Amino acid sequence: MNHKMRVPSLLRFTHSFAALSLRSSSTALRMSSTEANTDTAGAAKYVPPKVWTWEPDEGSNAFGAVNRPTAGARMERKLPIGKHALQLYSLATPNGQKVTILLEEMLEAGIKEADYDAWIVKILELDQFGSDFVDINPNSKIPALMDHTDKDKPVRVFESGSILLYLAEKFDGAFLPTEKRTEVMNWLFWQMGSAP
Repeated sequence: MNHKMRVPSLLRFTHSFAALSLRSSSTALRMSSTEANTDTAGAAKYVPPKVWTWEPDEGSNAFGAVNRPTAGARMERKLPIGKHALQLYSLATPNGQKVTILLEEMLEAGIKEADYDAWIVKILELDQFGSDFVDINPNSKIPALMDHTDKDKPVRVFESGSILLYLAEKFDGAFLPTEKRTEVMNWLFWQMGSAP
């Protein structure tokens, strides 16, 4: 197989896919330069603009109006901190429940150090864009966890799969068998991308 021939076609596919994705996005990213040129074969190719501009799509659903192609805090907002070392900031969405389920299973298994305070992050009220939340998760997504076990060096953990793995390792491999670690990782990563 000639790898030199595959690279241009892969790049053309990637650029075409990126252009198609940008054009079909509900939150439209409008380009300030020509969208496409043609290559020597006459196929359209993606040409990135010199300057991106964002124009919100007023007709999009509630989540489409919330998401933007920028990151960072939109407002100053303090997060509450309870009495336990583990502080969970989340919402009862399918992704948000995963950490709560693991923490409850740990408590049921007798791991008292897994006790936690749970705080609701109202995503439709834009709580996830508050300054304290963005300090924990710069991607402004739930769930997010702060571990204050070491008060001088609190640990932030974000992305549900990362939180699940962090907690399993923190509590002496609870729910993470050493003899079948790869199999557990297979299912952990499967549920991140495929399960509700």
